Amino acid sequence: MINEESLSENLKSDIKCLNCESEVSGKYCSNCGQQSDVTRYSLRYIVKHDISHGIFHINHGLPYTLKELSRRPGHAIAEFLEGQRKKHFHFFTFIIIAVLTNKVIGILGSFNYDDFNSIYNNDTVAKVDVFIKENTKIITLGVIPLQAAVSFLIFRKSKLNYSEHLIISSYIAGALLFIDLLYPLGFLVIHSKAETGLLTIVVEVLKIAYSIWVFNQFFSKMGTYSKGSTLVRSILSTLLILFLTYTIFLLIVNSSYM
Repeated sequence: MINEESLSENLKSDIKCLNCESEVSGKYCSNCGQQSDVTRYSLRYIVKHDISHGIFHINHGLPYTLKELSRRPGHAIAEFLEGQRKKHFHFFTFIIIAVLTNKVIGILGSFNYDDFNSIYNNDTVAKVDVFIKENTKIITLGVIPLQAAVSFLIFRKSKLNYSEHLIISSYIAGALLFIDLLYPLGFLVIHSKAETGLLTIVVEVLKIAYSIWVFNQFFSKMGTYSKGSTLVRSILSTLLILFLTYTIFLLIVNSSYM
């Protein structure tokens, strides 16, 4: 049984870290980095410490990451890869939060994606777009490796490995999922075919522009390519990913209706 008193005694003695058993002096273990102020888990501790500090703390939690990804995304991702990971939300956790948020908002909104069919003249294009919007969460996770492969090839002189490109793609994908929340929010106030079409254009252009912005800012910071070359490669990466994504799902949708 966990004894809370033994935890406190161990902390007061400043003898050993409860995680790696190294000698501790100060607030953190110099060997493994664990806080020396270890408290027995309780519901109050989980809510106050793990949730509030891990997700909602403005200086390093989810709000901080969202803020950084909205105003300086390329620099923020570069900082994470360079080792400044304490203040940034982990890329995998960020993706999970983005997917869950998108799912919950989608359920609460309970809007019908079939409304998108009315804004297209081409039935196949309409089916592909509706298919993508209905399966945004799964598709986003599936596209991450593809996006990483594309950016790895186009920015190969940057000397980043494929795993690092996966991290870049994960942060972009998570951010795009948050941008997708404009759809359910928009459907609360729009009621016509023209408004639905305008919403689609705004959101999709915003997502394309954001992806280009992230790539351009990130690789400009690295200085491997000239400014013009970096911008061209950023645009090419984004459009190629978009083209491959729609092509793949066009094949899937066509095969499902055969």
